[in-house]
Amino acid sequence: MTSISVFMAGRKSERLETDTASCKGIEDDTGRLMVIMCHNTDLGDGWERVDEDEKYRDEMSTKRAFPMGINIVYYVLKQSNSKESSQK
Repeated sequence: MTSISVFMAGRKSERLETDTASCKGIEDDTGRLMVIMCHNTDLGDGWERVDEDEKYRDEMSTKRAFPMGINIVYYVLKQSNSKESSQK
């Protein structure tokens, strides 16, 4: 998931040394995800700049940024719900 400026320049990666994005998370003491960090990617551009360019919207926002955001929210909600269920 590249930023719109990198995408418009015809590159597939924010960084020249790699084209692989990675995500890492920080958990609290009970194992719940608190923070997600995405490296070599600009996931926010896919949401913020969806209306600026049709090709960017089709390739990055619709196919990558929106599904990733939905997956993150789903994971957090499911994880939170399963922790509450196990504590009852």
